Amino acid sequence: MKKQLFLLATLFVVNVFAQNNNTGTLYYKATVGYDDWFKSLPKEMQDNYKKDIEAQKHQLNFTLEAANFQRITDMNYNFDSYYYTKAGDSVTQNYRNDAQFGKLIILKNRLVNWKLGAETKIIAGFECYKAESEYEMKSGNKTIPIPLIAWYCPQIPASFGPFGYGGLPGMILEFQERNVVYGVYQMDFTNHAPTIKIPKEGKKIDEAFYHKMIQQRYSK
Repeated sequence: MKKQLFLLATLFVVNVFAQNNNTGTLYYKATVGYDDWFKSLPKEMQDNYKKDIEAQKHQLNFTLEAANFQRITDMNYNFDSYYYTKAGDSVTQNYRNDAQFGKLIILKNRLVNWKLGAETKIIAGFECYKAESEYEMKSGNKTIPIPLIAWYCPQIPASFGPFGYGGLPGMILEFQERNVVYGVYQMDFTNHAPTIKIPKEGKKIDEAFYHKMIQQRYSK
C-alpha cells in the first residue's frame, strides 16, 4: 500500500511539473561577442553597441499555442515593439509603434532549416540540445552569411524563442544571432496562462518593405 501511494505521489509531482512547463514567462539577457565583423568596427562604435545591447533585458510569455517576446528594460527609445508568434506559423508578427512610421505590423519570415545536433548542455537546470542554421544578409554588393545557434529544451514543449524564432522540439533557452547571445536568466512557470498580446492595430507590411522604408527615410 505504501509503495502504491509513493508511486501515485511521484506520478502526481511529475505530472504537475510537466504541466507547469507548458505556460509561463522566461527572462533573457544578452552578451555581445567579438567576431571578425564586430572587430572591424571602430572601437567607440563597438563599446556603444555592446553597452546598449547588454543593458537590455527581454521577456517571453508563452503557452503551447502562442508567445510574446519583448524588451522590458526602459532604454528611452522612441518606439514600442513586441513579437507575436503562433504555434506552427513560420511568420512572426512584429508590432511596432514609433514616431516616424506610426503603428506597423511587420511580418517576418522565421522559417528556418535547423540542423539538429547531439551536443547538449545544461541551462538553468534544464538539459538543452544544439541546433544550427544561417541566413544571408545583403550588405552593398556583398552577401554575408549570418549564423544562428539555438539551444532548445524538450522538457519545455512550447516551440518558441527570442524574436519569433522557434520551430524546434522545445523552447529555446539560449539563442545566438551572429555575435549576440540571448540567454535565459530567470524562469517562471505557472498553471495560469499569461496574457498573450495579438497585434490588431497597424499597417501590415513585410520585412523587406520595412527595410526599404528605413532606407528611403535616411537617404533624404
